[in-house]
Amino acid sequence: MKDSGSPGEAAVIMEMVTALTLFTRQTMVKWTSDLAREEGITAERYMMLFELSLSEDISLKELSRIYGVSSAAVSVMVHSLVEQGMVSRSRDGRDRRRVVLGLTEKGQETLGRLEERFTARFQVYLEEIPSDARREFFLLSRQMVGLVRRIMDQTNGSDG
Repeated sequence: MKDSGSPGEAAVIMEMVTALTLFTRQTMVKWTSDLAREEGITAERYMMLFELSLSEDISLKELSRIYGVSSAAVSVMVHSLVEQGMVSRSRDGRDRRRVVLGLTEKGQETLGRLEERFTARFQVYLEEIPSDARREFFLLSRQMVGLVRRIMDQTNGSDG
């Protein structure tokens, strides 16, 4: 029989999820602005690059739906990234009427540098945790990420 844990364990894990959500909203947004500016782009354009890295062959319309803003607003950001050589526009191979967006090599390199710099900033704080605890946290974090992805897949795969 599987040990499903106690409601207290679930509450502590949900507290961690809430803390990580707040961390993302408050700290990561600040870091994003600072690091993106150093790369010569805005935080919004960094987020656009990040989203494009997650979604292959996405259309402008689909991207605007994800952001919850008009296609015209997204188009302005995309146009700027195209001019900077970070994003490409091309015809969909299956539907020639559809234009899809993707990261160029320059866009991938820019995103990679930003992610490395995020990791370096975070690493400084992780060093405050003893190495044996950090290793255990790493292993548990991998399991938690897998669990969260399964939950998201189930939630996104259903209507409710």
